Amino acid sequence: MRKSLLVGLTAAAAILLTASPVLAVTPEGESVTSAASKARRAADWRQFRGGAEHRGVNAYETELSTTSVGGVDLQFVTGQGFNSSPAVANGVMYIANGGLHAYPADCATDGSVCSELWTGNSGFANWSSPAVGGGAVYVSGANGLSAYRVGCRNDGGECAHMWRDAGAAAHFTSPTFSAGVVYSVTDAGWLNAYDARVCNDAGGSCLPTWTADLGGLVQSSPAVADGIVYVGTADGHLHAYRADCATGGAKCDPIWTADLNGFTVSSPAVGGGVVYMATHGGDLFAFPTSCRTTGPECDPLWTAVLPRIIHTSVAVTDTAVYVGANKRLYAFAVGCASDGQRCDPLWKSTRVVGGVGELASSPAVANGVVYIGTQARSQSNGRLVAFPAECGVGGATCHRLWRSPLLDGIVNSSPAVAHGMVFVSSNSGQTFAFGLN
Repeated sequence: MRKSLLVGLTAAAAILLTASPVLAVTPEGESVTSAASKARRAADWRQFRGGAEHRGVNAYETELSTTSVGGVDLQFVTGQGFNSSPAVANGVMYIANGGLHAYPADCATDGSVCSELWTGNSGFANWSSPAVGGGAVYVSGANGLSAYRVGCRNDGGECAHMWRDAGAAAHFTSPTFSAGVVYSVTDAGWLNAYDARVCNDAGGSCLPTWTADLGGLVQSSPAVADGIVYVGTADGHLHAYRADCATGGAKCDPIWTADLNGFTVSSPAVGGGVVYMATHGGDLFAFPTSCRTTGPECDPLWTAVLPRIIHTSVAVTDTAVYVGANKRLYAFAVGCASDGQRCDPLWKSTRVVGGVGELASSPAVANGVVYIGTQARSQSNGRLVAFPAECGVGGATCHRLWRSPLLDGIVNSSPAVAHGMVFVSSNSGQTFAFGLN
């Protein structure tokens, strides 16, 4: 029987359990009192794309694999969900749909409907995904960026926010939490950085530590790695900023930019010293993070041309890059070319979108399996689909390992994989949790 989320540990965690408990502070700014707690935290999916680097990978998943995923079944359903992607942290699943909603992440195994622990009125937040860190949950919506205390109640009632951004400008994208700082992009195209501890302690309205003008409407969520913040801009560029570029609400300039040759709705992903970015027009770019030391303009390491249209973000493992384009999932080898040369895919999936429509769900990778949400014909329905991460070379066609039943609506939400479970929402207004029985 599937282990409880609260006690299910990875193989690495089993080793850690033999160590003496120690008090530590995580990069999220939260205290961890035992080795077991640290191991469980490592296996969480705490924000959009799993972590601040937006790699879309859970390296600590051990229950679901290429051999076991065929036995996955529906565990429970929630009454909330839409385009937002779930976050899973400390045994709780968070999802946004006209507000923030918190559910027990292992509330049932029989496919029944799960009751909420609490809700937060963050405004219309169907697209923004929650981020958890520093004892709070952050989500963007019509009321701006809002922060709620973790565990604020458990009776299904509404929690008041701890603080909101002082501008209260509408946000379309998902916030990113890294090293005690919350990064958020407004619909008007401003990147703002907030000191989470200062804002959480002060409450009320909070002013950003620094800001950056991105030049208009932005649909890209920022990624953070090694002290650098990356975000796609309205004018078709990737910008890189120092995470400590200013204080006192000052305006920052990028340390380098890169031309994406077109508008993007994707979010950057960072792995192995490379920033990956896809454009709406079908271009995939790989830029070296070392651009920050070589000058203001950044040239790509390699590029790829995919079928229009790319709505999804990239997932990055140590060996491969995955992205959904039009109606298929594609995989590329890390380091497949240099000097700006063009790469061909290792493999592509069979068509997973029928009729009119394109993939909008971003891939998630865990323990050799790639998960992605799909649409059925005429955008009428969708599923969660799983493919093997290693599926061939030379442009081979990859066939699925498993697919869910129809989920009563198209699946634009990106999957979250944590503790032997896969969570995803559909436009039916529900979130679905799948796992092994």
